[in-house]
Amino acid sequence: MRQWLPFAIICIFLAGCYQDKDFFILEGTTGNIDQFFSTVQTLEREFTFNVDNGTMIVTADNSILSIPADAFQDANGNVVSNTMVTLEYLLIKDKGLLVMYDKPTISDGRLLESGGVFYFEAYDASTGEQFELREGSSIEVMSVEENPIQGMQLFTGENADPTFNWEEVNDTWGAVQINEWSVLVDSMEVEGVGYEFVVDSMTWINCDVFNNIPDDEKTEVCVSLPEIYTNRNTAVFTIFNDINSVTTLVGEADTMMFCDPYAAIPIGYDVTFICISAMGPDLYHFGMKNAVISDNHVDQIVPEERTLEEILDILGMF
Repeated sequence: MRQWLPFAIICIFLAGCYQDKDFFILEGTTGNIDQFFSTVQTLEREFTFNVDNGTMIVTADNSILSIPADAFQDANGNVVSNTMVTLEYLLIKDKGLLVMYDKPTISDGRLLESGGVFYFEAYDASTGEQFELREGSSIEVMSVEENPIQGMQLFTGENADPTFNWEEVNDTWGAVQINEWSVLVDSMEVEGVGYEFVVDSMTWINCDVFNNIPDDEKTEVCVSLPEIYTNRNTAVFTIFNDINSVTTLVGEADTMMFCDPYAAIPIGYDVTFICISAMGPDLYHFGMKNAVISDNHVDQIVPEERTLEEILDILGMF
């Protein structure tokens, strides 16, 4: 494998491979992992309502979204009125969905335990024009959780190098409360217990608590794959079996392995490594291995061809 190292270094230097997540590209390899993500990221739900009236939405898991009247503005800052607005909404609680949506639970190199990842987008139901929440307006969220964890706070998500990153919200709206509620929605009483908070922007939101493990109890983790698997066609994740956390392992040209760029994984934790590769149209490879993290942990996985349905069934187990 190391015979390709000079080629990989040249690739990074000349082609800007780091920015394209092509940390090592081998001659003759095929496929693009974006094929997998674009195919499976289709679980958002849509709710349409009159913006003048606002609405209360009961989601599939009996969570409640409360949107006040006249809550939105257009790109020029004008308050939206007399318009049917569509709210696009997604809630991710399962670790398999965190993998499918490529949303690792990392904040500036620190591991998070998630109580739920949320996505919000609003637009004109007729024209598709995107809207933002106007200043001073917010959406109240009551998210059902049977066993809520104390100390949760909100994070906003953004694409960053080398992985998707969650930025801690330090404003007053970043507070998360644990409450019980009984709310009347369209003459139906909806009861629940869980997390209650407000959001003031249309974006990715994560309800999290830091996994406060001392630095000397964390380690770097790497997974070695056969040389046909690169950052172009493969994504590698660490799923934590005992907490609601997922991290991404990133391809490194100097080692030709996929590694945790933050050395943020705690020693002694029980994990499952997941490797997903899109090798061509409707051609997928998949690998999985359980492990208990040791100091300077290195594992090896040989993926096998799987159907997309088989991969989704396995991810559904998490």
